[in-house]
Amino acid sequence: MAGGPFGAWYYFGPRDLGQMPAHPTISAFGRASTLSLGSIAFGSLIVTLLEILKMLLNMARDNANADGHPVEACLACCAACFIGIIEGMVEYFNR
Repeated sequence: MAGGPFGAWYYFGPRDLGQMPAHPTISAFGRASTLSLGSIAFGSLIVTLLEILKMLLNMARDNANADGHPVEACLACCAACFIGIIEGMVEYFNR
């Protein structure tokens, strides 16, 4: 969105001045699909790895609950919460 219509309007001014590109959204999609694709993929990889780690911690919590170990379940729950906070921050900055 930043490289699309709003960015074009901000940098080039209103269309009636004749400086704004004809199709800023298409050019922004082209840049995202070619030049910035590696950054987008890397950000998605980090989010996926954090989701896998959170899933493993939730499985450890469930196993600890089933085995009757409440302290281990609480620690796994706290670790999953911490990973969830980090995941939320990464998703925010990745967006």
